[in-house]
Amino acid sequence: KVSSKAADLVDAAYKAMMIGIETITPHGFTGDIGFETNKIVTRKGYTTIKEIGGHGIGRVFHGDPFVPAFGKRGKGEKITPWTCFTVEPMVNEGTDEFIEFDIPNSDIKYYKTADMKLSAQFEHTVLITDTGYEILTIE
Repeated sequence: KVSSKAADLVDAAYKAMMIGIETITPHGFTGDIGFETNKIVTRKGYTTIKEIGGHGIGRVFHGDPFVPAFGKRGKGEKITPWTCFTVEPMVNEGTDEFIEFDIPNSDIKYYKTADMKLSAQFEHTVLITDTGYEILTIE
């Protein structure tokens, strides 16, 4: 069983991801997603990590566009139909600062919050269509 504090953080991270996805429009901007995501997170008293976010999926697994968990409406990269990317805000209980670690013999990194407080993250992969989006990682 998790604490109510941890459950609230996890709930906020999931809601932030889903609100971010619901914000997606063809020809919109990644800043639109980040703005709505960050609004949910900060209203709950949490922070998002600015340097870590969603990413394009294609020929390169972690490609463009970068999909931040913060932003301004109408700013960022333009969202074009028939692209695929993830929405994955990393939500922290405390500071938005983090420590990055390398995994030996790998390009993969892992992270810890600088203040060692709780963090939560969810991820969905979405395909942008000419009329909206489709979540590819949901049943």
